[in-house]
Amino acid sequence: MEKVLIVEDEVHARSGLTELIESWGYRAECAADGMEGLEKAIAWTPAIIVTDLKMPRMDGMELLGRIGELPQRIAVVMLTAQSSRPWKRCGMGRMTIFRSRSIRFG
Repeated sequence: MEKVLIVEDEVHARSGLTELIESWGYRAECAADGMEGLEKAIAWTPAIIVTDLKMPRMDGMELLGRIGELPQRIAVVMLTAQSSRPWKRCGMGRMTIFRSRSIRFG
């Protein structure tokens, strides 16, 4: 079963994404910020990371860069409610998908 790591600081979005991913038959693990997400990515080696852009301690763009330094290849899906385009500032080199939109659960 493929493993998906959800990195999201907002509790309801994190639990909603986890429930959704698990309903699709994937094994999901959660992290509340980029720092915790990086630690879990190293220890758990997911196939995919779904991450928020704006988070405390380490944001999604820094997490993306740090994931790119790991020896294993991990696909990254970045979600944000922001309409700005941060990939223009740092390049999309390792990002698989950047989706700008709000997600509502419940």
